[in-house]
Amino acid sequence: MLKLLKTLFVILKNSRNSISLDSDLSSDLKLGINNKIKSSRVYSSTVADNCMINKASVFSSQIGNAVKLHPEVIMFSGKIADHVYIGAKTAISNSSINRYTYLAGNNRIFNTNMGAFCSVAENVCIGHAEHPYHYFSTSPVFYKKDNPFETAKFFQKEINEFCTTTIGNDVWIGFNAYLRSGITIGNGCIIGTGAVVTKSVEPYTIVAGVPARTIKKRFDQVMILKLQQDEWWNLNEEDLIQYAKENFFEETRTV
Repeated sequence: MLKLLKTLFVILKNSRNSISLDSDLSSDLKLGINNKIKSSRVYSSTVADNCMINKASVFSSQIGNAVKLHPEVIMFSGKIADHVYIGAKTAISNSSINRYTYLAGNNRIFNTNMGAFCSVAENVCIGHAEHPYHYFSTSPVFYKKDNPFETAKFFQKEINEFCTTTIGNDVWIGFNAYLRSGITIGNGCIIGTGAVVTKSVEPYTIVAGVPARTIKKRFDQVMILKLQQDEWWNLNEEDLIQYAKENFFEETRTV
């Protein structure tokens, strides 16, 4: 009953949105207008306008305009820009995702800053925790008080398992790829299906394999330099429409 009353209060306060009664919303939630929230839990977050949140869970996050969150998405401390698509069963933690990027579904994104216009296929994992391997043991019982065994008797000191991972703009990541924590993927890269990427990748490079190795550059250095200087992903929408008209069908110089 208390949950229902709380949801009713949020609905009345945000009458310019469509919110289902079975949603669970915190009283400090900040909503824009024309959002559709169905059967979702949204706590201590900011949601702009025209978003769809369907059977998802969002905590302490900032969500831009026209964002779509599909069923079983769970997000902690996310910063999501405008026009981002997040497919079903995706988990996002302590990460930012820039505009017009899509995650196809069943993705795991941790401590990652992801650029604009990226395309991420299903089952991709980025920035997952890593166990320290330079001590006598890799077991978390020695470096995490909050470990699966719920014991601190072996604990020595706290060690952070995460590093920040950076994904540039216009990056395409194939199905089932794994990107190690702490690396940087440059603008325009392509990561092949099933690749295990353990090292940083230079802009406009195609990599594949286990471990991932360079296949080739997408373009010659002249074209890469032009694209890097243009920074088209930072253009406003009106200028980007014009840029696309002038450049999309232009034959590019490949290597």
